[in-house]
Amino acid sequence: MNANLDDGNTPNATPRNTLVGIGLLAVVAAVMLLWPILGRPPYAYYLPLKWVVVAASVTSAWAVFVLNRALLPLTVLLVASGAVESLAKMRRADWFPFNVASIVLLVLAAGILLWTAKVSRNSREPIPESSHGKPALHGNGEHGTAAEAEAARVGN
Repeated sequence: MNANLDDGNTPNATPRNTLVGIGLLAVVAAVMLLWPILGRPPYAYYLPLKWVVVAASVTSAWAVFVLNRALLPLTVLLVASGAVESLAKMRRADWFPFNVASIVLLVLAAGILLWTAKVSRNSREPIPESSHGKPALHGNGEHGTAAEAEAARVGN
């Protein structure tokens, strides 16, 4: 096995990789939503489109909510857009604004997730704990709150 590959044993490997994976899924879903807006895909395209958009909306909503509860409105809108995309049967003129809104929401969620993963990677510190108080796993392999880790780092 290549030594440069992440084996998942480091405390933050999985969360960062998960954020990147979900962020890229949201980007793929947004790009897939562009084709019906810009062109006329075959009818068989819409079923995979619905599944990808639902998967991206639900997982992005979960990941954004876990990162920060202050983003609850974005979470609710992502879940709602996924539900509309999957359950509604509409004509082109009806679904056009919903597709545009879904694209905007998915790109916004992808930006938040990918930016958080990038900041976490550049700082070499763990992804910050979520606002709902679950302990973060720190680089030394111990559990604790972000405030405890910061106090230990500063030396207080």
